Amino acid sequence: MARPKGIKFNLKGMQELRNLPEVRAFVGELAHQVAEEASNAGAGLHVFDEGAADDDDSGYQVTDLVLQGNRSGFSVMAVGAAHQENREKSTLLKGVSRVASG
Repeated sequence: MARPKGIKFNLKGMQELRNLPEVRAFVGELAHQVAEEASNAGAGLHVFDEGAADDDDSGYQVTDLVLQGNRSGFSVMAVGAAHQENREKSTLLKGVSRVASG
């Protein structure tokens, strides 16, 4: 039997696409939407970017991650009281679900 032909993945092209400013801005906006929806699913704790909060702040923190030249992304973390709220109510998972469903 002959092997079926598959799709050839262009790794270099995907890396270039992933690092475009427009794509990074879009993914960052999605991360903020997830954090907002997580906040709405819980007690309404605030959303902030990394470095914008005091040490005792609670809420959903969005962090821009630049790991290596070809790897980057965004992180949404539950901090302080939001951490416990997320453990009890799965607020971050609900935020992802709501953003994904449009």
